[in-house]
Amino acid sequence: MPGLQQPPGTDIGETGGGARGVTGVPTSICAFVGSAPQGPVEEPVRVTSFAEFDGVFGGLSDRSGLGYAVRDFFFNGGESAIIVRLVAGGLDGSALAEHDYVGAGFHDAAKGIYALDKADLFNLLCLPPATPDGDLPANVWAAALTYCVQRRAFLLVDPPAAATVSTVAGWPAARGLTGDAARNGAIYFPRIRRPDPLRNGAVGDFAACGAVAGAIARTDADRGVWKAPANVALAGVTGLTVAVSDVQNGTLNAAGVNCLRTLPGAGPVVWGARTLRGTDAVVDQFKFVPVRRLALYLEESVYRGTQWVVFEPNDEPLWAQIRLSVGAFLRDLYRQGAFSAPTDRDAYFVSCGRDTMTQDDIDHGLVSITVAFAPLRPSEFVMIRIQHRAGDPTG
Repeated sequence: MPGLQQPPGTDIGETGGGARGVTGVPTSICAFVGSAPQGPVEEPVRVTSFAEFDGVFGGLSDRSGLGYAVRDFFFNGGESAIIVRLVAGGLDGSALAEHDYVGAGFHDAAKGIYALDKADLFNLLCLPPATPDGDLPANVWAAALTYCVQRRAFLLVDPPAAATVSTVAGWPAARGLTGDAARNGAIYFPRIRRPDPLRNGAVGDFAACGAVAGAIARTDADRGVWKAPANVALAGVTGLTVAVSDVQNGTLNAAGVNCLRTLPGAGPVVWGARTLRGTDAVVDQFKFVPVRRLALYLEESVYRGTQWVVFEPNDEPLWAQIRLSVGAFLRDLYRQGAFSAPTDRDAYFVSCGRDTMTQDDIDHGLVSITVAFAPLRPSEFVMIRIQHRAGDPTG
């Protein structure tokens, strides 16, 4: 693999001379938004087990898919969830509609899905259907994807319950899940089957988002956010609503649809790892889930880890400190196996200086940091940019 070309003003070294360190943020805090039998309304609540969810929000309900998705998340290895309970029209008892999630003025008012503005950080977003075997109001998905871009989060999309091998590939585009925003989401097909405690253990059909989110969290913990959450077994899942053949899987994978499949000796597994931009017809550096999630992790970690720059003058000593601290963070990730290259010089670089800022930027206190890295997928190099305003702790 060719080495990364490092422009002047770059660094890959370790911290020294009092430079502040960058600490990696969590990668698998999953936000769930939906209806529940009880609990605070439109207030994010963090839970670390299904038992805790049960105590606060009332557990499973045959009128909501939320409890089932949260259960599947923890059952498959999830460790931290943020729950936002919605009620239809402000009243209990009715199924949620589109305006309960993304109503007019909701973003400014931190209502609906935007109640998550009151949460400091989440990495994954699940929107379970209003009923366990139903569908989310269709127009909610595009708004949720846009919101994930704003929050550096990743949306797990469930296609309609009635989706088939023939129809699922065209569904994301029909719902507006296209363009650059589509990098921040992935669709998983088909739905899962598992015993339903509310029906005396009879097997029911459920959206897969919670189980997939748990599998992603387990992969992050075991192998790192840079590893693909693919060929990962789904715990507690006894079957799938559609059997996808090898040929069908190849066709859907090329269309950016991640299939769940039942494999001999393994049972139901997550198979694909493409973002909604992952179709073969599109050229995009973020076609693959682990590449996009690694970039989001780096952006969030570097942004938070360099917020101290707002108290500093925008000059070369500051830029050198930034290069050292961010470079040390990336070097540690390289040692953990996050990047694909024979040496650290081939794996990443950090640039912050006159090559990333104009004189006008410098005069106005704008600090721009460029990070380039070689993800594990061969022959692809990815660049991200983080910005602060130096010398302005209020800005």
